[in-house]
Amino acid sequence: LEAIGVAVAVDLKSAAIVGAGLRGDRVAAKVLATGPGTHWVVDEVRRIYGGHQCQIVIDGGGPSAPLAAELKKIARRRFTAMNLPQYKDACADLFQATQDSTIEHGDEPELNLAVSSATWRNIGDRRVWGRSGGDISPLEALTCAHWRVTNRQQQSAADERLAAGESAVLTV
Repeated sequence: LEAIGVAVAVDLKSAAIVGAGLRGDRVAAKVLATGPGTHWVVDEVRRIYGGHQCQIVIDGGGPSAPLAAELKKIARRRFTAMNLPQYKDACADLFQATQDSTIEHGDEPELNLAVSSATWRNIGDRRVWGRSGGDISPLEALTCAHWRVTNRQQQSAADERLAAGESAVLTV
């Protein structure tokens, strides 16, 4: 397990945690937890993180943003709250991965329902998952985890400092 994505439904009535990691040249993903509300999320992330020391990723502009401070306490430098350009890339990357068959997951009812409920929402000349069709938190959590696994090698030390809330400029 290299990364977990955390997402909350727009109505805050449910949340999902999805894990992902590389398996050869493909990303393997699994729904790790789903449940009502958000009260359970931080404790469950803490439990999962304790066993894996993986990256934790959320959409920093989405409904999971209020959890950011607590999640950052768990993972410190291994926590990322994606900004909007990153989230746009993440949605495009996951869609492309499905087209290229470079992602695999079990036949998980929560994820299947999220995918069937998802719509597209245009932001400028790009698109992201639309939440108007229902709870897509498992799909959004997968998007976050997939993005971190596939982009981990491209993250610079400056990016890590920014994600940790520090200055990108290293001072000596």
